[in-house]
Amino acid sequence: MLTVFQTEKAIFMREKQSSLYTTLPFYLSKLIGEFPIQMLPPFIYGAIAYWMVNLNPQADRFFIFM
Repeated sequence: MLTVFQTEKAIFMREKQSSLYTTLPFYLSKLIGEFPIQMLPPFIYGAIAYWMVNLNPQADRFFIFM
């Protein structure tokens, strides 16, 4: 994690000095771009765990859990 932060900091500082990005657009694009990658593993784990512990099998309850 620390090496990723250092790499991203260097990229951000270079682009900010070149007046390509400001702080808000850079981090919003980073958040939007990484959101699917960050949410996929917990979704898969939750889906497996939900059915393994035999919780309420109704679809609305499953999506409330998720």
